Amino acid sequence: MPSEKVLEQKKAVVESLKERFQSAATGVFVTYSGLTVEKDTELRLFGKPELKGHRRMGVLLARRDNVEDALETVKEMRKKVEVKL
Repeated sequence: MPSEKVLEQKKAVVESLKERFQSAATGVFVTYSGLTVEKDTELRLFGKPELKGHRRMGVLLARRDNVEDALETVKEMRKKVEVKL
């Protein structure tokens, strides 16, 4: 059985994830084995010729040991993306 401190930390993480999932429009869970961080962090552009409404033009993807680290990686990647219209 984990210590009380560890248990409380895990409960906080679960509650945070629960809130994110409840407010999310979509979600994807995948498992990849044997990939390096470099091979599993990427920007995918959809190649759409024009912007229409709120369509996504691309996505940033990152896989890390936990959701929080993946979100931090994507936030750092997002700072490096420049959009020109």
